[in-house]
Amino acid sequence: MTDAVEAVRQDVGQEAADELGGGKCHDLLAITPLGTIVLPSEANTGVVAGDQPAVGNSDAVGDTPTAVLVRQVLGAISQFEKTSLVAKLKAARDRKRATGVKVEGRRSHSELRPEVVAAAKLLRKQERLPYREISARLFEAGHINKHGDPFSASSIKSMLQS
Repeated sequence: MTDAVEAVRQDVGQEAADELGGGKCHDLLAITPLGTIVLPSEANTGVVAGDQPAVGNSDAVGDTPTAVLVRQVLGAISQFEKTSLVAKLKAARDRKRATGVKVEGRRSHSELRPEVVAAAKLLRKQERLPYREISARLFEAGHINKHGDPFSASSIKSMLQS
């Protein structure tokens, strides 16, 4: 029974393709018994038979009008999705920024470890120590960077500037 249904389905599909192919082509309209399709007509464009792949062997790489149409439609959908996503993410960042929260960029030392920054500023202000000496004193006090090493002089400098 399944084979009979499949055979009828293929036969009906082939008849519909034959009817579509039998239409008259004008400049920008293909008028068929099934309706009007707006497509640019070209002199060397042929109708794809019902048993041939309209797009190619499984992708939209061919040069058939159907392949071009599929690529253009999928490209337009992709562009719409990207534009929608970008707008949605921008609106979310703007809402979060309006609350006073930092939205983009790396977190600074003062955001991650304010006690280390306060200790470095205190050492610099009270004793006027150079950056390497401040780093050594912080290391002695148990303040280390994320790798377990003493802070570099440039890290101390950036802490003091914040």
